[in-house]
Amino acid sequence: MKRLSICILLLLVAHPVYGGDVVEESYERLLKVERFAFGGTGFAGSISQGELDFRVLLKNKKSSERFRGLYDHGNIQAKCYALVAFSQLDKALLDELSEELSKIGGEVTTMEGCIVAATPVPDEVERIGNGAYSIFFGDEYLKRISEQDQE
Repeated sequence: MKRLSICILLLLVAHPVYGGDVVEESYERLLKVERFAFGGTGFAGSISQGELDFRVLLKNKKSSERFRGLYDHGNIQAKCYALVAFSQLDKALLDELSEELSKIGGEVTTMEGCIVAATPVPDEVERIGNGAYSIFFGDEYLKRISEQDQE
């Protein structure tokens, strides 16, 4: 019985160290994500790691806080993911941050299908504000992602 207790204790202690926190890992990857992408990407039409990480954060009960942190501390692609989240979570904050990000300017690396592009930030912010990514929140699309995750 003592051995069993020790094994259980070790598993409980080791899990956070070796198992990791999926939400934290997704957040850390998104802070420095290389491409802003939704939908099928690459030759195989796979969902990008950035979008998968985005969805992990979106499902988290502290999603608004996580996306605010992503906007405040992430690269330009991360900031765009945060804006998409706020298009679903907080429209007023979306408007405020969109205006701020548009003034910063520069380019965001995007990927649509197999095409990687350097898109002017104001153009991408406008697309986000106009709901260009709202299609990726529909039931049919979410079902396809679920099926892809199970493969």
